[in-house]
Amino acid sequence: MKATSENFTDLAFTYRLLSRLFKKEIDKDFITYLNTLNLSDFSDDPKIRRGAALINTGLNHKDVVTFEDYLAADYTKCFIGTTVVGQSSYPYESVYTSPKRLVMHEAFEEVRRIYHSFGVTNASDLYDDHLGIELDFCAFLCEKTAEAIRLQRSSAEFIDAQSKFLDNHILNWVPRFLFDLRKAAETQVYLGSAQMLEGMIEAHRKLLQDIEDTND
Repeated sequence: MKATSENFTDLAFTYRLLSRLFKKEIDKDFITYLNTLNLSDFSDDPKIRRGAALINTGLNHKDVVTFEDYLAADYTKCFIGTTVVGQSSYPYESVYTSPKRLVMHEAFEEVRRIYHSFGVTNASDLYDDHLGIELDFCAFLCEKTAEAIRLQRSSAEFIDAQSKFLDNHILNWVPRFLFDLRKAAETQVYLGSAQMLEGMIEAHRKLLQDIEDTND
């Protein structure tokens, strides 16, 4: 198939949105922003749509102050509380790919090298193999692809980088992470985030596979 710049712009937008959901707790301003996105009708993809709708339902809460605390507690329980399997879903690739489930192992160094090869640096206080940072990099590659298509330039380098990054640094651990997240999460917001992300990586991989099949 011939992909359009809109395909990759949409992917980038959703990756940025999911990145924010996983990088830090949801505050009042972000709740307000999410409520402007019409999450009940967010995507044509069934999984992404169901996940977004679940987030939308979870955000329908009158007491914003109390709800913020509730979301913050669930964020801590899911992503910070413990690295014991089944009790949390620690959002670092190294935890899921190193023998002793520790941070800053091979995956950390590998993704940093990949980021730097594209001139990307992580300015946050999160490790480079944090899920949110990896999703930001996916968004970056999608944005560069969309730009190349708009300018009628070759997007092959960015398409290839997306395929490799998805296979080697997303699909190799995120499904297990999402399994743990679904067991740990109590709020519809984070259950919906898991559903959205699962749908996103599946839809993204299918798009890339269709492009690869067309080019063969």
